[in-house]
Amino acid sequence: MTAPGIVMKFGGTSVGTPEAVTRVMAHVTRESRRPLVVVSAVGGVTDLLLEAAARARRGKDYSARVAEIERRHLALVQHFGLDRDLIAPLEQELSRLLQGISMLRELTPRVQDCLV
Repeated sequence: MTAPGIVMKFGGTSVGTPEAVTRVMAHVTRESRRPLVVVSAVGGVTDLLLEAAARARRGKDYSARVAEIERRHLALVQHFGLDRDLIAPLEQELSRLLQGISMLRELTPRVQDCLV
């Protein structure tokens, strides 16, 4: 009989830097039960997404927030030797969402949920 599984959720500062992700990975690999790992946004990224969306809705420049989001994710990708193309589709989707918000000057709850 297999051991019961366990759900392990990490987010925010626990996945905010490459070193933090390495600690999470070590924690998960030590788990003897079959872990199901759930990872939410990298530390500070949800706030950056919401700030970018609010700026886009007001017709303000949101590029600095997007650049910071990309920088944080790229640092993780590079640290773990992954292909940068791994995050390209997400960057493109973020860009399209923010352009739409900026064009319409509207941020509906549904769009905000999609964004975050």
